[in-house]
Amino acid sequence: MGKEKNGVATNYIKTANGEYHNGTNGHNEKKPIPAESSEMDNGLSQRSFLHRHAFMITLLLNTMVDGLGSSVSSQFRYRYFHAKYQDQLDYYNVTKGGECGAGELDPDVKAIEDQISKETAQWNMYGDYASVAPLLVASILIGMKSDQIGRRFLFILPFISSFVNYGIKASVIRFDLHYGYTLIGEFLAACAGGNIGMYFAGYALVSDTHGKKHKAGSVKSNTVAATCNDNTTIQAKDVEKNHDSSEKAQVADNDDDEDLDMSREKARTYKIVGLDVMRRIASSIISFATGYVIRYAGFFYTLVIVLCCKVLLMVFAYVFVTETGEQKKTGGFMAPLRIIGKALKDPAKKTTLILVNLGLCFTIFGFCDEFAVLHTYEMSPPFCLDSVQLGWLSSESRFRGIFAIPLMWLWRRFGFSEATIAAIGVMSQVASTLVLATLRYMWVFFAVPAIQIPGTLSTAMAKAITSRLIGRSALASTFALILAGEEVFWFGGSISANYMYQRFLPTLPTAPFYLASGAFGVAFILFTIQSVRQHRSPVLMPGAPELQHEKTVSK
Repeated sequence: MGKEKNGVATNYIKTANGEYHNGTNGHNEKKPIPAESSEMDNGLSQRSFLHRHAFMITLLLNTMVDGLGSSVSSQFRYRYFHAKYQDQLDYYNVTKGGECGAGELDPDVKAIEDQISKETAQWNMYGDYASVAPLLVASILIGMKSDQIGRRFLFILPFISSFVNYGIKASVIRFDLHYGYTLIGEFLAACAGGNIGMYFAGYALVSDTHGKKHKAGSVKSNTVAATCNDNTTIQAKDVEKNHDSSEKAQVADNDDDEDLDMSREKARTYKIVGLDVMRRIASSIISFATGYVIRYAGFFYTLVIVLCCKVLLMVFAYVFVTETGEQKKTGGFMAPLRIIGKALKDPAKKTTLILVNLGLCFTIFGFCDEFAVLHTYEMSPPFCLDSVQLGWLSSESRFRGIFAIPLMWLWRRFGFSEATIAAIGVMSQVASTLVLATLRYMWVFFAVPAIQIPGTLSTAMAKAITSRLIGRSALASTFALILAGEEVFWFGGSISANYMYQRFLPTLPTAPFYLASGAFGVAFILFTIQSVRQHRSPVLMPGAPELQHEKTVSK
């Protein structure tokens, strides 16, 4: 703030400790903080709060809105094919009695209900065919671009494609078009990466802040402004000076995992788990209300609500989402893949990455086997659940994530490694899917989520291990490849689950759940092997037992 001192204007500069000095002749002269500056700082602080948390706010609110849109999609798909056979069902229900869920169905009625379930599963499978290829390509390309230029565009791009997707679905509902037109929207949304981009940007974002504070080969100076006696203002902006090319090469040859601050790896793992938990809770909140919204607003107006919320969220993201300034950006478009390839050349790292990521992929395969047909199974005889009941169950299954962080803290206190926690988690999934497949009672739907609580940690543990071994220089690309691998196994799980559901519907409609249990069993074996490998070597590096294991083996 300008002051007069002996006839000379002086510009006082705020220092790190909150004091002001004039910078004249290099001597600091302390002055009280001006009132105008305090008001300005308060305004900047309030504004910066939204900028600091805009990533998380956008991610969580978008998860809630997409949860509502996803519920409309899955329920409308079943209702659409149910309406095709409504006249036949009305005839049999009037002449022979026996509405869905009212007891033992007439064989003719059951045959019609089975046909409805088969067509629903078949078109669910067609949707996967339409979206899987563009989704894989787009997510990998967008991930590499994010490591090169930043995270911001990943939080804006998905909104554009979602307008088209939900707009087409709303048109199909409003004008009573064939359900096949919805595949166009799913394909176009996949071409922009769907929401995968926003998810792996979130994982990369919470890891960006865990780099080492001081790096070899660069010297950074903070912005300084000073006004001298001759009224000449010197501006020195943030500058990063690199040494000669030989030193650059030496830095590039260092282990990529050295970029991460290993003393804070436990905190980073908690953040990754916390991101998953918050997404689940946000989805749980909206899932509880979804049934009521669909019941009273209908499918079309519910999608109108989704589109309006998407517009508001896009405006919010465009205005408030900014780059963190803490990301370590790569020098070129293909650099992230070279960094990941370098990590895979280390035999010990390669073994861990293969075991952990195969375990993750089989876990995702099991999840999809379970959930791809679960809503259809719940809406079909003998349960015949409506929108409100489905909302209750979806809310409970997602809300279980709130217990994940306390459970992880407890297991950490017992000295369990991340691979061990992942193995325990998938074992709980084995038990829960066996219960779901074996016992065909309503109470099972409410009991299974409680059994699955440890399973909410498995995927987060695998992401933490993998990103640690790759390093900070390719975070978005690493998470993009992880989610792309998940998408491949999700596609495989969806296709196999829908096929088995159609094939065994008359005799064993729970066959996909047995397949899911087997996939979780394979994941349990893989995570257990990694846990045993890890515990054979002494753990000396706090917060990063997998990395310490790799260093020990390499030596």
